[in-house]
Amino acid sequence: MAANSITTILDPYECIAKKNRKYASECTEVHLSNRGAESISDQFFHFGNVEVVWFQGNRLSRIENLESNFRIKEVYIQDNRLVSLAGLKSFKFLQVLLASGNQLRNLDKQLALLSRFAFLKKLDLFDNPVAEEPDYRLRLIYHVPQVQILDQSSVKGPERLRADEVVPNMDSVTATKNEKPAPKAPNSSLLERECLMAARNIKEQRRLKDRMIWRFWTGSPGCAVDERLAKTSPWKRDEQRLACFLKKKKEEALLG
Repeated sequence: MAANSITTILDPYECIAKKNRKYASECTEVHLSNRGAESISDQFFHFGNVEVVWFQGNRLSRIENLESNFRIKEVYIQDNRLVSLAGLKSFKFLQVLLASGNQLRNLDKQLALLSRFAFLKKLDLFDNPVAEEPDYRLRLIYHVPQVQILDQSSVKGPERLRADEVVPNMDSVTATKNEKPAPKAPNSSLLERECLMAARNIKEQRRLKDRMIWRFWTGSPGCAVDERLAKTSPWKRDEQRLACFLKKKKEEALLG
């Protein structure tokens, strides 16, 4: 029983004749299927030239420790327990991804990731919860147009045309539903609105005055006129009105 409780790790060194760095650096395929493993070894760092990995039939819940293996082109990871494909991000040359029989959900999230793989030609996601979402196939064809074989079936021309017609409307409806309504402005009295306007005027006038002074010191033309305008602006009056309003509110709070 104790032996069964030990977590099995997928170790790439098990796939080469001699367990040294030289053989590891020359390895291009790693076969680690049906091991009952729950994690991936960090030793993949030594296998920088790997292009194909076979991980199907394990118990992996995520893809990890493969960030440095950017040359990987084919991933076979069917029948695991994956809840995320985020560990594939560094595989910029990915061409084949077979990930059926997992626990992948949230089609929007998967589309955002899969659309990044410009060379992806073959994709399997059937037997995942994500494949049960409405218009799953059409949306994948539209957002990941480079895929030629989806769920063991070739993507046909009519399907692409249908996706081009239907999916943009779906996405716009979804975006509209997800938009949060703008918060309602609280009811305010006329005096409050006037004071808010006064505060904005003060801020703007100060900003303009600071800019005029800066222009004066930097020798820009027209500064003398700008300075006179700044001196005659009404922001001083607005300051007094705002101070009066704040004093009144403070008195109301004390009486209440």
